[in-house]
Amino acid sequence: MDKRFTIAAQLSSVHSTEEDLDPRRVAKYVDATLKEIPLDILVLGWEERPELYRMLTGPKTRPSEEVFLWYPLLSDYPGFDPSHLVVTSNALRSRGWGGYEGMGVAETFKQACPNNPHSVSTSLAYLEKCMSAYEFDGVFIDKIRFPSMANGLQDVFTCFCPFCAQKAAQSGLDLDQVRAVLERRAGKNASADSLTMAKIPMGAEWLEELIAGQPLLQQFIQFRADSISNLVAMVSERMRKIGKKTSLDVFSPVLAPLVGQDFSAMARYADWVKPMIYRFGSGPSSLRTEIPSLVRELGSYLGCDEKAAMSWAAARVEGLEGSTVEQVEKVAPLSLIRAETVRALRLFAGTPLYLGLESVSIPGRMEVRPRHVEEILEVGTQAGVQGFVLSWDLLHTPIDNVRPLSSLQGVR
Repeated sequence: MDKRFTIAAQLSSVHSTEEDLDPRRVAKYVDATLKEIPLDILVLGWEERPELYRMLTGPKTRPSEEVFLWYPLLSDYPGFDPSHLVVTSNALRSRGWGGYEGMGVAETFKQACPNNPHSVSTSLAYLEKCMSAYEFDGVFIDKIRFPSMANGLQDVFTCFCPFCAQKAAQSGLDLDQVRAVLERRAGKNASADSLTMAKIPMGAEWLEELIAGQPLLQQFIQFRADSISNLVAMVSERMRKIGKKTSLDVFSPVLAPLVGQDFSAMARYADWVKPMIYRFGSGPSSLRTEIPSLVRELGSYLGCDEKAAMSWAAARVEGLEGSTVEQVEKVAPLSLIRAETVRALRLFAGTPLYLGLESVSIPGRMEVRPRHVEEILEVGTQAGVQGFVLSWDLLHTPIDNVRPLSSLQGVR
């Protein structure tokens, strides 16, 4: 018997023009897709558009068996306030990523703190409002993390707000000491010699090696991961109480612990997950942006040039062997995509994993072709994923990039 693959698609309500988001036009996009492949799940969001939401979630007009609300839990949610943002070690607020400035896209990548009760209550209130107002089957949680390397190192090692300081203290971690280490004012961490070495989340062994012997930083990494996992658990529990499912949009494994995502801990709360193991995308989460940003910061940390830093990383990250920073910036190597997919499956063992399948084509920014789709389908099927998610937006996906899925064994 052929394996049955789940096919999902993301449809964004924030990345297109008002004209293209007219429900009648959206219906044509969706119908064109359905002529090529069946959709098991539609992931819709995140800006609320009542007419569009009602059309695509209604029992008689929905295009798939299930429809999930695509929701940015810790970024750009309604009611988002600057006081919600994570705080850097030098008391600044998250500055986000400016790559979409001037494009008319309302996505800042500024991250709210998962321990700030005001940010959490504001975001959850709107999430629950949408779940009660429309017939969604579950929520697809995006932006469930701390800032990534694409935002710059200053944003990455957060948060130092009073709420985090209080929660960290409850677990025996002093964020003032962590701040001193990050600012390189604490020498060899003599005051932390008595601390127990912490085991940071799996997936980024390079990070474990980098901070070996620095228990404060290890505990800080674990504290951040616990903060995210606890919030995921809270959302999942609330969804279960109203009979809804929870799914997660997560980073590639090699990057996940750095943004506070512990796959093994998060797995128990998700009905399914979608790792963003992206080759072509430009911006936060995409490997061709995140890996070069990481390598450049590693060079500064290790006191070496970019080439040496890349060699250090390539020796520790499976699939990066032989690549240069310039090559990765152009397109992430398929060998890395393959290795990361296998790693994600291992870390999310027991939880259905639907691989993010880049299908968007935007001239000059992200030019995905049918052969690229075919390559990822081959990677995913060989690795053993349970499905694929057309990412990140059906409205920017040429129909030629949909057709390769029709030949996927078990899709019908």
